[in-house]
Amino acid sequence: MSEQLGVALIGAGNSGGHYHLPHLLNHPGFRLRTVATRSGTVGPELPDAVTVVSDWRSAISDPSIDLVVVALPHDLHHPVALAALDAGRHVLVEKPITVTGDEARELEAAANRSGVVLAAHHQRRFEADFVALTEVVRSGELGEIWRIVVTRSHQGRYRESTPTRPHVGSASLGWAHARASGGGIARVIAPHSVDQLLTLADDGVDRVSGRAHLDPVDDVEDWVAIDIDFASGITGTVEAFRRSRIAPARFTVYGSAGTAVATDGTELRITTDDGDRVIDGLEPPGTMGREIYDDLFAAVTRGAPLRASLADAIRVVDVIEAAETSFRGANSWVSASSGGGSH
Repeated sequence: MSEQLGVALIGAGNSGGHYHLPHLLNHPGFRLRTVATRSGTVGPELPDAVTVVSDWRSAISDPSIDLVVVALPHDLHHPVALAALDAGRHVLVEKPITVTGDEARELEAAANRSGVVLAAHHQRRFEADFVALTEVVRSGELGEIWRIVVTRSHQGRYRESTPTRPHVGSASLGWAHARASGGGIARVIAPHSVDQLLTLADDGVDRVSGRAHLDPVDDVEDWVAIDIDFASGITGTVEAFRRSRIAPARFTVYGSAGTAVATDGTELRITTDDGDRVIDGLEPPGTMGREIYDDLFAAVTRGAPLRASLADAIRVVDVIEAAETSFRGANSWVSASSGGGSH
């Protein structure tokens, strides 16, 4: 294998064009060779050496491609990633890695058969306030953790990207508002928050319950609350809004000796039996993703472990699927221990 990995990017909208393309053009470990889009065009300007195609299958079959990055509507993650894995390509998939747990495990099996790396783009694992909060939790400063709340808001309907910015185009992003394509706040926004909650708790999931507000115009939820009971007795909640108007606190962690709250992404406030302190000056969250690509390159070239592992990504899908089973049913508790598709 050469020092650079040849890459095909499948999808160049909000995620592909703005969360992945900058890294693929600037990371020294990767050489972007092909971009596949339905229209056959890409908004951001590309180097002449990059080929733009409308057929993703031709990109995957190109022998110069080592890595396929899948940044498509959620219902397309599974078929495109599966084809790439079966072709012997390493694969990075936007979050959530799939819509269902069964689909995720099928991709895992395909990656194992082909002996390639499969990863999910859970780049929010590396937000500065989350990293600082995780260090505080692990240090024991808050005592025994008993409650974790993670909250996010998108502040409006999902929109297409422009050549320079994601989510600010004039047209609504139709697939994100349709259940058949894996849309809805639970899968568009909540996967990052679920990943963060599971990381902070660092414990087995016992059961999951979901509540949702369904948009009267769409057939998907525009608010979701995912409650998780962990094996150790920790309780957690992920709350995600399409629009909250006033931004809620991002993280709140309660322990036997203190509480920590992250508000706007730039600071972490900690109150314990010994007093108060603030960790401030933190870098605000942006598009991010460099850490994911660093880890992916190391995993492909040296066999290094992924910090945001495939097992973590599958657990996120299982939790969201269990929550959806709950909120589309009787809002009852659903076991998450048996895996997706069998609740």
